[in-house]
Amino acid sequence: MSLQEKINELKEELSGKNLPGTSRKLVNTTKISTLLDEISELLPSEIKEAEIVIRQKSAILDQAEEESKKIRSYADEEGSTIIKTAKAEKDKIIASAKSESEKLVSEKQIVSEATNKSENILSNAKQDSEKILEEAKSRSETLIADTEEKINSMLSKTEEEVEQRRTGADNYAREVLFALEERVSDTLSQVRGGIDMLDKNDSGIKDTN
Repeated sequence: MSLQEKINELKEELSGKNLPGTSRKLVNTTKISTLLDEISELLPSEIKEAEIVIRQKSAILDQAEEESKKIRSYADEEGSTIIKTAKAEKDKIIASAKSESEKLVSEKQIVSEATNKSENILSNAKQDSEKILEEAKSRSETLIADTEEKINSMLSKTEEEVEQRRTGADNYAREVLFALEERVSDTLSQVRGGIDMLDKNDSGIKDTN
């Protein structure tokens, strides 16, 4: 039986039954004495085991410390290597970024120059187109004015010709009517003469009768 079990058994004996009418306890002194002797015998072995455990613990701690040192040393070496690698990568990245930025700046300059050239081309083209439009507008206005003048001249000539033809037609109609009037007048004179002759003949016949 272990030391702890003996101590627990001793506690149970010491917490025995109370004497009737008092706060005192009834204990088995013989049993308690025996338990104390057994505990005394077990103490040296328990102490030895404790010392062994302590030594083992110390050895374990020393081993753990040694392992910790090795791990720290390895970690330091690995960390140093990682830091060196990271610095090298950083330098490469920075160099690459600088190169890319220089390329971008160069491309930006090219784009800017192209933009300026295109703007100049557009401006010149706009000016040329405006000149062409102005010239076309001026020519069209001149052409329209000349056309209107020609049309007005043609209309004026046409009106004059129409007026002349109208006047000529009126004169011709007047002459025709005058001639017709003369013919009608001659015809009426002849008719009147014939009527007069008939009247005279009728009068002579009446006188004879």
